[in-house]
Amino acid sequence: MGHTAGGTGAINPHFVLPVWINGHKVQAVRDTGNTTHTIVNSRLVQADDYTGGVMACQRLFESQGVCYNVPLASVRIYAPGLGCEREIFIVVGVWDIGPNIDCLLGNQTFSTYRELKDVVKSLVPGTEAKTICRQVTENLQLRLAASVKTLHGNTTPSGNR
Repeated sequence: MGHTAGGTGAINPHFVLPVWINGHKVQAVRDTGNTTHTIVNSRLVQADDYTGGVMACQRLFESQGVCYNVPLASVRIYAPGLGCEREIFIVVGVWDIGPNIDCLLGNQTFSTYRELKDVVKSLVPGTEAKTICRQVTENLQLRLAASVKTLHGNTTPSGNR
């Protein structure tokens, strides 16, 4: 069944939804601070899914200018909660995000793949939506920092630096 987004009690439920990545059901978090591709855990990706491309990413709480080459893969996604009632292929970044997070839905995914409807756009525009987005981003920053420390004992990821 996959991991969840760390117990969704502290994250607004509008931003956590089930998706299927390569047939694995996971809880995806809509990460409004991620301006790139969706990021998925490597356990969801097969060796032949990798495209050979990379994208440069800076992690939260990292020194300015420190970037990581994140491998890209083409994966199947099924996401009825995002208005996508059939499997489509999307390009994702592959990174071990943490023990409790399998998928961070990035902004670029919604501008590139029109079949996917952004849950952020469905919220009523204004202060409420901005407050919710800020709370989600702050909560994710704390969770990711804790996950990195748990996985690596520090902020240096294994490989890809």
